[in-house]
Amino acid sequence: MIGQLPNSASINTTSMLSVFQARFQRLETALNTLVESVAAYNPSVSAADALVAADEDLEESLGQRKHSSLGPLYPSPAH
Repeated sequence: MIGQLPNSASINTTSMLSVFQARFQRLETALNTLVESVAAYNPSVSAADALVAADEDLEESLGQRKHSSLGPLYPSPAH
């Protein structure tokens, strides 16, 4: 059918989506943990470190997506 991705691309997209969802969930959990520690007037260095690590993992995934055979998530603006 016109407009549909081939099965392999569909599988790759689904797989990449699962990776992004897991990384976003990790980032959200780390952020919530840090916010809770700050709200309790007991900021957690390990929670801050976990947030930084989760952010770096997500950034790495986005970088891999940009350079994958699937192309960037958003096309570059035309100059």
